[in-house]
Amino acid sequence: MENAYVELSKKEVLSDISFQVHQGDVVGIIGPNGAGKTTLLRVLLGLIPTRSGRVLILGKPAHRLGKRKNIIGYLPQRHTYEQRFPVSVRDVVSMGLLSLKTPAILQRPNNLELKVKEVLKDVGMEDFINRPFPELSGGEQQRVLLARALVHQP
Repeated sequence: MENAYVELSKKEVLSDISFQVHQGDVVGIIGPNGAGKTTLLRVLLGLIPTRSGRVLILGKPAHRLGKRKNIIGYLPQRHTYEQRFPVSVRDVVSMGLLSLKTPAILQRPNNLELKVKEVLKDVGMEDFINRPFPELSGGEQQRVLLARALVHQP
């Protein structure tokens, strides 16, 4: 990211932001509420355009990643869903393997069950695979959503 400037509703949210992240780096973003942390992540995901500056992910503009968007794992700060929707932990994590461009009904990821079990184990939720997602505590749901963000190995 180089000299990025972002406005939302005509209000400056990010100004002159520059940094590089190299393969293998672990980066934390900290700051007070309203500082622009979520906006920064949305810019990196190509969801919010910059008014000026450059945002490159593996040498390509963030908004042009297309199929390569899977290189980024994203766990939103908030999530909403229908509490009565009968979806299991397995289903939620499996959704992380779906492509936005290919209809879900046509997709059959290789080793789906193995990938789901492996990532649930990584977040300490392997024993919950058959549990209804809406019945989990908020913290347990966050761990399952983290597994969903990681299952495609971003």
